[in-house]
Amino acid sequence: MESIRTSEGRVVQLPILSVTGQITKQSTLFLRESGSTIHAVLRPSAIHTLFEIDARTLSNKAAPLSSLCPDHRAALDLESALLATEDNEERLALLTEFLVSHWENRRPSDPMVEKCLAIIDREIRHIRLTSLLERLGISERQLERRFLRTVGIAPKQYIRIRRVNEALRMMETGSFDSLTDVAFALNYFDQSHFIRDIREFSGTNPRSLTQKVRDFQHDRVGTSFLLE
Repeated sequence: MESIRTSEGRVVQLPILSVTGQITKQSTLFLRESGSTIHAVLRPSAIHTLFEIDARTLSNKAAPLSSLCPDHRAALDLESALLATEDNEERLALLTEFLVSHWENRRPSDPMVEKCLAIIDREIRHIRLTSLLERLGISERQLERRFLRTVGIAPKQYIRIRRVNEALRMMETGSFDSLTDVAFALNYFDQSHFIRDIREFSGTNPRSLTQKVRDFQHDRVGTSFLLE
């Protein structure tokens, strides 16, 4: 990878081995003409838990892993090892081994936020911030402060992004006859609110977005792996 360019025209240069925070702006990923890219998608609270920093410092930004990792030398050695092989399976194994060996004993940095994330993921089709606050027994201001520090964005915005992701997943299944059905299943007030959210986070309409994702999934230039 070389850079990420946001809809505002800001260019984020990406190191060879980088850590990127929460991306909330429409953006385009630019790749080098040759080579491949591997993405390790971690939990929303991973940056705060693993690096013990305020997650907001990396929202819509990227930093070299070596500048964040407590074991600076090991991170640089990993980068060299990844560049020394052209086998993506081997690269994935190296990356997985590094992450597990350095952080397998780490505990969640904020159990309240972790509980909040679990509820949102489990009930994304109908969750509302007001009901979430009632169940957690916490004020909106308190939750937002802790959520921003741990995840990097506010809980209300996180819910909106997760709902868009869920909408895309549902549209890909082909089990819904119309966009209205998807919007209804996700408890949007109406289809216009649904389309507004899609456009805000992707810059395109729902049908065009699903086609772009389908094209990317079949593009051998980029390979993405999900690490649970």
